[in-house]
Amino acid sequence: MYYLFLILACVIAQEWLNVTSNYTALMSDLNIDLLEPGIAVQLYEANNDNYTLMGTMPVDRNWQNITIHCGVITKGGHYIIQLISNNTIEYDDVFQDGQTVEFDVRWPGASLSFEPKRITTYPDPWQQVVIIMKFEGPQCEPAVGSAVPMLWLDLIYCGLSANACKNVSRESSRGSMEHLIVHSEQIRGYPRFRKIPLKCDIFGIAGFYTAVLRPPTRQTAFTHVMDGQLEVFPSNKFTLDVDGKSLFHCDNYGGGVPVTFQYPSCILPTSDKIRLFGRQREDVSTLLPPTKLHYISEHRIIKGRHSVYFDCELFSEKYIEYCFVYVNQAINRAYTNIKTKCVPTSPITEDDSGQWSKWSEWSPCSTTCYGGTRNRYRTCDSPPPKYGAKFCQFQIVKK
Repeated sequence: MYYLFLILACVIAQEWLNVTSNYTALMSDLNIDLLEPGIAVQLYEANNDNYTLMGTMPVDRNWQNITIHCGVITKGGHYIIQLISNNTIEYDDVFQDGQTVEFDVRWPGASLSFEPKRITTYPDPWQQVVIIMKFEGPQCEPAVGSAVPMLWLDLIYCGLSANACKNVSRESSRGSMEHLIVHSEQIRGYPRFRKIPLKCDIFGIAGFYTAVLRPPTRQTAFTHVMDGQLEVFPSNKFTLDVDGKSLFHCDNYGGGVPVTFQYPSCILPTSDKIRLFGRQREDVSTLLPPTKLHYISEHRIIKGRHSVYFDCELFSEKYIEYCFVYVNQAINRAYTNIKTKCVPTSPITEDDSGQWSKWSEWSPCSTTCYGGTRNRYRTCDSPPPKYGAKFCQFQIVKK
């Protein structure tokens, strides 16, 4: 459980009042002890260079103290108190030096947690994720005419490491974390206990998530940061299959090359795709992912359907192998290659697999003293693999 406490900085330009240094919105009255006589005290909310007058409290003959009742200040932030006297001058929204005090008000303490704490991407309905929110207090209701307290709940994708969530701190703001926010929701008031359900399609990327509360202003620092995270594992409900052991002879009258697939029930309606890539002969031994191959075509997946057909005209002997890739698009438009199925262009047998050549002669020693190395090599060309058959296995270099 984590509670945020903003430190109240009471900077008194002249010693004309005393004010408490640990005030929290909606938790108690704010008592101000006056050390100089005046006509009234004014309370302003400061937002960057904008000042909003919240109220004017007249000072009676017994000018020793003023009380701002609980319910007037409803949210954390920066505030200004000004003493109005016969000598007070206000011009162009600039306060007269020596008659103002600036201070910060704390937001009520709150805790945030996930339930459950581990799920798979696109979880089933019985695995629905909720954020449990608990606020301390408040001790009073907002006064009539006061601003309704409002915060925003942001769900943030941290990345593949739990430690990355530690980079989300009270010094962060929505402006600096914009690209990582996958969901936002407005929170009115300070609920003592509330469960906030989250849709399953929010969790389309494996990794770690955390949650924060923030004021409506984009550049304002977070007010509350979750102490913990949600871990999301890849779903095992994605499947991909291509009918046949090779692509020739392709049956154009049957619609082309059929590709079948399965997916979780709550993927986005039309965001996923099946992409087709070709691999040329010189690339047969590459270890790069299919997205580094030669892009040919793609089909968009319509939710509810589980097969697509690629026209026979897309395939030729230019490529020795074709790779079909299931691509998932998350709610934040991030793409992930989920499944890959590669099929040779022409039929192959075990005899078509590549074979190693003989080892080369040993190279000269790398040093004239102790600790040197000598190498020898072999190549997968005796014969090379045909049509995308298996590349030679085991080591290429011997030391």
